[in-house]
Amino acid sequence: MSEELSSAIRGELQRRNLSLREAAQEIGVSHATLSRLLHGLTRPDYETCAKLAGYLRLRVARVLELAGYAEAGALTGTDDPLLEEFFGRWQKLRGQDRQFVLQVMRTLLDSSPDSP
Repeated sequence: MSEELSSAIRGELQRRNLSLREAAQEIGVSHATLSRLLHGLTRPDYETCAKLAGYLRLRVARVLELAGYAEAGALTGTDDPLLEEFFGRWQKLRGQDRQFVLQVMRTLLDSSPDSP
């Protein structure tokens, strides 16, 4: 995880005057998870990125970039609302529906020609 994402989380903690435990509860993650994220010991998964986006009032795409899933600007540099719509709908999917979407994405990635 980037230092920029850790700094954004820390800044929000200070701005809201919240303890780590209070922030973790508000975000919807465990205290231990938030602590590991802040210390750079782990990288947030997609679901945690979505929760952090809500907490930080950032687009999910931007949090994914900050978490190191894409280069800066790769996701947010496109002004394509479809990407943000996908992230919003992904959050609502559960169980088998998520697995199906992941399987489709893996198939598409496996069948795509390599980038130069």
